[in-house]
Amino acid sequence: MPRWVLLSLLSAFGYGLAAVITTGATGVGGVGAIAWTICSHMVGTFLFGIALMLPLPSDLAKDGLRDIKRSLTSFLPLVILIALLFWVADVSLNASYTRAPNPGYCDSVSDLESVIGAVIAAFLFNAPISTQQKIGMTLAVFSLHFLQS
Repeated sequence: MPRWVLLSLLSAFGYGLAAVITTGATGVGGVGAIAWTICSHMVGTFLFGIALMLPLPSDLAKDGLRDIKRSLTSFLPLVILIALLFWVADVSLNASYTRAPNPGYCDSVSDLESVIGAVIAAFLFNAPISTQQKIGMTLAVFSLHFLQS
């Protein structure tokens, strides 16, 4: 199995488990979605800081730290904008987990990010959308119909 498939499955497992834990913690503990998101981002920042102190994997060690430093110094406004967009997205998604009948529904809807990203890239950067991508986007949008059943 290719390495990217394993990494993608690990990511899917992490996001899926995080959705279930978020739903349980905010539903039972009475903690709001915004507070939950702020705490998880603070812990994530702390863990990222620890990860920067550890030896990096060989395929990341070449340019990883240099690229992080360059991103922070050269592209700080864009980095802040992206971080704010992720934060708004995380707050919205965490809030939706507690209101939906199943947190998987929220993830299915939020996974339309690939469709939205492709359409916006086509408009802003004239990026071509292949036939395969168009079929995938159609299936993704059409599959939301089945969530209503």
